[in-house]
Amino acid sequence: MIFNPLEFRGVPIISRPRPGEPLGWFGWQGIVPAKVTTMGGDIVDMTVNELIDVKKVFGRVDERIIARQLVENGLLNSLVTAAEKTETLHPAIIREAKYSLETGEMTLVSDLLTAKASSVVRKAIRKIKREPLKYCPLKKSVVADLSQNRNLICELFQRCGRDELRFIVDVGLWGGAALGLIQMMAWLVWNPKWSLAAGGALVGYVTDWVALKVMFEPVEPWKGPIWLQTAVDRVSATNWGGFQGLFLTRQKEVSIEFSEFMSQKILSPQKLWKAILDPPLVDGEEESAERRAVHELLAHSIRSEAGPLILGGPEGLDRLVSELRMQLLNNVPATYPHVAERLQLEAELCEAMKGLSSARFERVLHPIFEADELTLILIGGALGGLAGYGQTFFY
Repeated sequence: MIFNPLEFRGVPIISRPRPGEPLGWFGWQGIVPAKVTTMGGDIVDMTVNELIDVKKVFGRVDERIIARQLVENGLLNSLVTAAEKTETLHPAIIREAKYSLETGEMTLVSDLLTAKASSVVRKAIRKIKREPLKYCPLKKSVVADLSQNRNLICELFQRCGRDELRFIVDVGLWGGAALGLIQMMAWLVWNPKWSLAAGGALVGYVTDWVALKVMFEPVEPWKGPIWLQTAVDRVSATNWGGFQGLFLTRQKEVSIEFSEFMSQKILSPQKLWKAILDPPLVDGEEESAERRAVHELLAHSIRSEAGPLILGGPEGLDRLVSELRMQLLNNVPATYPHVAERLQLEAELCEAMKGLSSARFERVLHPIFEADELTLILIGGALGGLAGYGQTFFY
């Protein structure tokens, strides 16, 4: 019920009271998929505001290496294709460049276009490095990506909270068995049929409540009264850290899982290039500030490098830039290894996350339970009550 179903399922008689709520009038959606917008936004906010210095991270990228790799991976072909589709270069120039691409023989025209295109890339990357969030809308792109692939955020929380999720199951199994034995003993001396349903509801409620509380509380280590600390120190050869929520005791392990997942599947070079060249449009937008910023950046760079060569005036340049952005998506895969190596996102995220306070680290996983904690507990009680009621037919 935390992760499934990915989409709301139920009887479409009345819609849910509010978007993002997992429980509908006649249906359910997994808590994490239902709250993907809020949770995805919170993850990005924590990442860019607390864990990494975005400008410093982007500043490690070498624009000269990226320009060279794009040239080696068909930058000239992308420029010629875009210009031919938009009719923004003289036909003779396009013919000459296509001849070079087909034969492999470099000419004065192809050399000139390659040099100009490489310079445009270097200028654009330098500008992006100075103001990365202006041209790379991380929050909007991540939320849009997670909304389209809700299984991604489910996988993230399942990996980071693997032990805690298993703990919930174990508490339900063994805690339910223990409480069930108590109920069985009571049944021997007092056995109204309704007590089975009531006992089942109590078992479901208590086990879910205990599991959720023990996972995240106490946030800070609690060693108890002095006499308890003294007794433990006498019998233990190691320094006892005290009681703490189970999730909080795994901060180092979770930091490794979180940083690996974020760097490989959420903020990978592929996703970052996509966010820059083709940022998402949300809420019915026809254009966005980030799209305009990247468009104007490329237009300015092309104008300064090859303005006299562009046909069609400002409108022609706009058409060329729009098409070139899409063509570049075919070239940027060649830069992925360099970008990943220079950003060092996994190492930086991991180190920063290990250094979070217990109170801040608790917010990584707890929100997926917290918002609907009461709902989960009540549903556990309801399911336990139904199981108990089912037993009445055997007595």
